[in-house]
Amino acid sequence: MSAALYRLFYHIAAVAMRWYYRAVEFEGTERIPQRGPLLLVVNHPNELIDALCAGLAAKRRLTFTGKATLFANPLAARFLRTIGVVPLRRAKDEAAVDPAAAADPRRNAEAFAALREALGAGEAALIFPEGISWDTPHLAPLRTGAARIALSARDDAGVRGLRIIPVGINYERKDGARSRVLVEVGEPLDVDAFAGDVDALTDELSRRLWAVTLNFDDEAAAGEVLDVATVLASVTDTVRPLGDEAPIAAMVATARRADAIRRRIAAGALPPETVERVRRVQRRLVALRRAAGRLGIRLDDVALDTSLPSASRFAVRELVLTALGAPLAVWGRINHWLPFALARRLGTAGVTTRTEPVTRTIVVGLVLVPLFYALQTGLVWRLAGGWWALGYAASLVPSASWDLAFTERLRRMRIRARAWAVFREDPALQTKLRDELLALRDEARSFATSLEHAG
Repeated sequence: MSAALYRLFYHIAAVAMRWYYRAVEFEGTERIPQRGPLLLVVNHPNELIDALCAGLAAKRRLTFTGKATLFANPLAARFLRTIGVVPLRRAKDEAAVDPAAAADPRRNAEAFAALREALGAGEAALIFPEGISWDTPHLAPLRTGAARIALSARDDAGVRGLRIIPVGINYERKDGARSRVLVEVGEPLDVDAFAGDVDALTDELSRRLWAVTLNFDDEAAAGEVLDVATVLASVTDTVRPLGDEAPIAAMVATARRADAIRRRIAAGALPPETVERVRRVQRRLVALRRAAGRLGIRLDDVALDTSLPSASRFAVRELVLTALGAPLAVWGRINHWLPFALARRLGTAGVTTRTEPVTRTIVVGLVLVPLFYALQTGLVWRLAGGWWALGYAASLVPSASWDLAFTERLRRMRIRARAWAVFREDPALQTKLRDELLALRDEARSFATSLEHAG
């Protein structure tokens, strides 16, 4: 029963995640074995959402820890235990009640024992080695819990074949609805072959987890680098279809290269002429973004074909898709407006951190949406009979998903139509923007490549 409930929960959570975020993308999931003992170590910038992302990447049942305060409610505690969550007594929570208990290193012996037991049974476990959800743009220093669990499972419990796999969760905007998420799986570590101690293993896990996460000194550096990376990753010689966009993986990879350059500049490791070259590229990119903002267009539309035949094909295609898709989108909006609005309102009430709105909104939605589905379907059953109720229920999830995607497409369609009008009126402006953007992309790529080769 618990296994079935776990699968059902993750199927529902996957839908909720894709309703909140525009896309959740995965890289390297082939590195996660579907059999044998497995310990996932995951960065923790966004509370419960991180566990959901890791669970979707793993595609197998996970045992993981959750703060003990979540278990205060008996119903919540029963549900959490059923889906594999074990309570973790955090020092900062314990200190408010019993300072002596907070200082006791054995306070989480039961939680660690539960994780070792799962590994001993050949199952998968998840741990957040930072210890708490971390509302800063970089990894916190890793605690030794993951290393101690892994080495204890091997040396004390005789677990063989244990793999530790780092999973990095990178948010485009972790508190931004309809933004994107990249879940990146790093290089596995074979515990049987590891000869070091707890500290050495913790250092190695930190290195591997750092490699699959974005890490910035502060929010200002994060904003600067991500802005540049977003522009550079989206530049192409041809315009993308409306439903397509630069993969978030490309943006993350570009951001890592850009931040590596920024760090070398901050450390004084580059000559003045090279630093000035970088600054010049940055200034030109900022100027381009501002110009596009004033015009109300996107830079990835600068390659747009403004000929009348192309515009006619675009208009006919979008009008047909709008005519065909609008009824289903309206149906989705009618049936979901109230539960979605309530989830957003309740999820954002009284929040104190950036991480709370996402988790609260999704958790509240996981309760409200099924409740509304049951009430609405029951009403249809009463008024029209069982077959109509069955059809109605089957339409709910697809119509909501389509409404969200359709709304995004309409927004992009309006922006592209505006770009067409601007460039149609001033072809020289389009040529200037396109040439400048492509030149900046090529210069940035050349610069990054030369620095990488230079070490």
